[in-house]
Amino acid sequence: MHARHVGNALRGLSDEAIPCHRVVNSAGRLAPNWPEQRQLLESEGVLFKPNGNVDLKQAQWEITAFSEP
Repeated sequence: MHARHVGNALRGLSDEAIPCHRVVNSAGRLAPNWPEQRQLLESEGVLFKPNGNVDLKQAQWEITAFSEP
C-alpha cells in the first residue's frame, strides 16, 4: 500500500477512531497542513529533531517487541 492510500484512509476517520496523529513518514516528517499534529505528539512526550522531524530513534514503534519467539 502506498503512503498516499494510507493518508486517504486516515483522513476519513474521526479523531476518536484511531490516534492517526502518530503516523509520520519514514523520515519522521509530519503531515502537511496539520499544525495540530505536532501539538498532539508533543503532549505525548514525543521528541523532535532541530529540523522539525520526529526523532524516530526515540519514538519509533518496534514490532519485534510483540513478535513471537
